[in-house]
Amino acid sequence: MKSIINFFYCNLLIILATVGYLLGGYWLWLGLGVILVVPFFGDWLLPEYIEGQDAKYNVFYNLSLYLNFPLLIVANFVLAWLLSSSDPFSFGHIVITTFGYDLFAVRDSCQTIDYVLAMVGMGYLYGIAGTNISHELAHRQWSAPAQHMSRLLSAFTADGAFPVEHVYGHHRRVATYDDPATARRGESSWQFVWRSTIQSFRNAMAFETKRLKKKGCFPYSLKNRVIQGNLFFILYFLFYLYMAGFLGGAALILMSVYGKMQLELINYIEHYGIVRVPGEPVLPRHSWNSNHYISIFLLYNLPRHSHHHETGHLPFWKLNSYSEAPHLPYGYLTMILLAMVPPLFQRVMIPEVNKWDEHYATEGELALAKQANERSGYTLFSKSS
Repeated sequence: MKSIINFFYCNLLIILATVGYLLGGYWLWLGLGVILVVPFFGDWLLPEYIEGQDAKYNVFYNLSLYLNFPLLIVANFVLAWLLSSSDPFSFGHIVITTFGYDLFAVRDSCQTIDYVLAMVGMGYLYGIAGTNISHELAHRQWSAPAQHMSRLLSAFTADGAFPVEHVYGHHRRVATYDDPATARRGESSWQFVWRSTIQSFRNAMAFETKRLKKKGCFPYSLKNRVIQGNLFFILYFLFYLYMAGFLGGAALILMSVYGKMQLELINYIEHYGIVRVPGEPVLPRHSWNSNHYISIFLLYNLPRHSHHHETGHLPFWKLNSYSEAPHLPYGYLTMILLAMVPPLFQRVMIPEVNKWDEHYATEGELALAKQANERSGYTLFSKSS
């Protein structure tokens, strides 16, 4: 039962951010503060979590997933209202007459720095509670509601390509040179963000074009799932424009870009430096894992990445910790912070990649590793690969 409650951490995070928006002033920092402090210290101080989950509670697990979308909508509504200079939907008037709480005074108490940090926090939420949940639901190909919700969630980061490319591209090409979402040895996180974003979009559009042409459909129509996802973003953009004008629209774009960056940083750490011979099976050794407590629950078992790539259709609560798979030295959420400082990340991860070569790589993969080491520009990668 304890593990069930823990999977509601993400919902709680959105609620705390929303409460901060309603309180105004420095409280707008609340969401970002919790995101940065709790995962970092929680992963350091709490014991690793290697237990599984009881599948009979799947209703509660699904509830925790699907709650993220309405909670994000509420959080975005409150933030957009704060950014406005009027009273859209008479929200402030309704609150003050119903509860006696003056939201207009709250808005007046907010400074520019408060809004900036609130937007950074929302950008994190777009990644953690938006795209991460979109990822889980994108794999449920048998469920139309899950597919639609996946696109609605990925639209917060204007990333209609993600649910398509991740399932039909990344899971097939993972750990190969042709996979946009596999970070290469020595590649800076910021180089990776651009490369992965552009190539993933191209791959997703090419896949959808081919799929729709086979069905005799025009590829650039509403049947194109990439276009569908991006149209949802346009709806969000129009909403922010209505609520807060140009400032609101600009704020959404900035938050979306930041949220997309968080997704790509997760992609960056999940397979950094790992190689696989194209055409050979995807095995547990081809993903970096983590059993760190907060990362496990806040990211819905995403750090159990080896099992996920082994059987991508499994819901998150059925994923197990693979002790024999390669593990990161810190939790996923800590590694994301390290990835934002490329020299520091390389210092931490190059020794881990060298260990991967020594303990996990096959002869064919060692040959690929040698080529990757030569391309990396880093002499610290093992010469023996």
